[in-house]
Amino acid sequence: MMYSTEPSTSKPHRKPKSKKQKPNTPKVLSPTPSPEHQLPSPLNDSLPTAKDSLTLKELIDLCTKLSNKVLDLECEVIDIKSFFTDKIQKLKDRVDQLKEKNQNLKEKYFKTTQVDSAAPVENIEKLFKQERMIAYMDADVEDTDEEEPAKVEEVPEVVKAAKLMT
Repeated sequence: MMYSTEPSTSKPHRKPKSKKQKPNTPKVLSPTPSPEHQLPSPLNDSLPTAKDSLTLKELIDLCTKLSNKVLDLECEVIDIKSFFTDKIQKLKDRVDQLKEKNQNLKEKYFKTTQVDSAAPVENIEKLFKQERMIAYMDADVEDTDEEEPAKVEEVPEVVKAAKLMT
């Protein structure tokens, strides 16, 4: 197949125009800007005048002052952030210490309340045991009081018998 290098003679297809008519909008002329608002284009000024260069110098000074002020403010913000970060960290540490102290106090309180609540019961039990022991001793004393006179009578008889033997 060979391609032709000659330009095409056919016409490109065009889209048919719609038959719907578009409404005509009136053209509003924009007001011309006043000379105060027009900025001089650099192409129109051939050489800057002394007045222009002074203004340029003032602008450069102003920009320098503003950028220095921005840098100062950024440094100030960084200082403030670091100060408050340190302060926040100290407060967090303090909160942790207080939580730990509170936990220790709770444990101490819990231990003392356990001992204190158990102590009266133990004391009551000891007291009851002591009362029983005293009661048993009293009973033993009463028993020994009844048995002792018999033993006392037997002892002199044993002594008399021993004397007779010697």
